[in-house]
Amino acid sequence: MSYCYLILVFKKKIKSLLTVELIKKHLTDMKKFLYNSSADLDKFHLKLIISLILSTASFFLFHQVFLKFRIDYIVILSICVVLGTFVYLLMLKYLWKVKS
Repeated sequence: MSYCYLILVFKKKIKSLLTVELIKKHLTDMKKFLYNSSADLDKFHLKLIISLILSTASFFLFHQVFLKFRIDYIVILSICVVLGTFVYLLMLKYLWKVKS
């Protein structure tokens, strides 16, 4: 009983967090932060970080499409974690090749 209640509360919290305006606000804040602190980053790494942020945000924007096919939020979040980890590992692998 309490497990079902926790799932419902989790779904409501995720739905309230995933509004388009809120994601746009976080993206503009992140862009400002990255551009202000990018003195030691070159342009390629900055573009790579911004594209990773934008791809994650666009994935969250399509959560209604996934819900239409009856895919649960936990599955969507799992997919995000797996894809984010994969992209992060690819980025580290590329940066390791560039350094050596």
